[in-house]
This record gives sequence, structure tokens and C-alpha cells, in this order.
Amino acid sequence: MDNKETARTLMDFAILTKRLIRKFNTYKYDTRLTVEQFRTLTALNSKERITLKELSQTIEVSTSSICIMLNRLSDENLVYRETDENDRRNTFYGLTEEGKKLLERENDKMLEELGKHLEFLTPEAKDILNKNLREVEPILDKFFKTL
Repeated sequence: MDNKETARTLMDFAILTKRLIRKFNTYKYDTRLTVEQFRTLTALNSKERITLKELSQTIEVSTSSICIMLNRLSDENLVYRETDENDRRNTFYGLTEEGKKLLERENDKMLEELGKHLEFLTPEAKDILNKNLREVEPILDKFFKTL
């Protein structure tokens, strides 16, 4: 398969993924968090602590927007702020225990709701979907690093 054909397939997949994300973002289920808050807490949960700049790059949101959101999440005791003792210019952020518990509850709700929409798939189709998504993930990770 040549690059042009692969690029076309990738574009088709991107359009399909965008539709899925749009549906997912507009889907209403009982939640306390906005989509951006959920993404932020998920990114914070992936590391013990992270700088504002790293977080901004990870979720691809401006540092000013992230800063405002982190202040709100901190006010709700979901996120903690920690200044580096060796270099006071560095500030790190992480999830509080309350933040971890809320994220886990929200994640469980989301997975349950998404799972309901997968009931139409046969077990074989679910296996194929899982297998292929797991195989394509590291390939897309490498691709994103070239962008």
C-alpha cells in the first residue's frame, strides 16, 4: 500500500473518530465534570505530578485556560498545587484523593454508558474491534510524534 492510499484511509478514520468524539462529547449522562475537566483530571491521573506546561502540551489546551481550570478544580479540592522546594519557579499539579475518587466514579459511569451502546455487537465483533484498536494505538502514537 502506498503513502497516498494510507493517508486517505487515515483521513477517513480521522473523520470517523471526530464523529465519535463529537457524539461522545454531546452525550448527556449524569456527571459533575465538563469534558475538559475530565480530560484534565485523566491527564493528571496518568502522572504523580506534572507542570502546567507539560499538562498544557499533553491535553493540547493553552496554559492560560488550564490555569483557570486548575484553580477551579483546586477550589473543589480535586487538584493540589505544589511548589518545588529547590526552585520556587516550578509549580506541580496532581490529583487529590477526592479527585482520584471522583475521576474513578466518572470513568465508571462513562464506561457503563458506552458499554450500553456496544450491546448490538456480537462477541466476535467486539474482539475484532478491541484487537484492532489496540494494534493501531501505538502506530498512531508514533504518527502523532511526527506532527
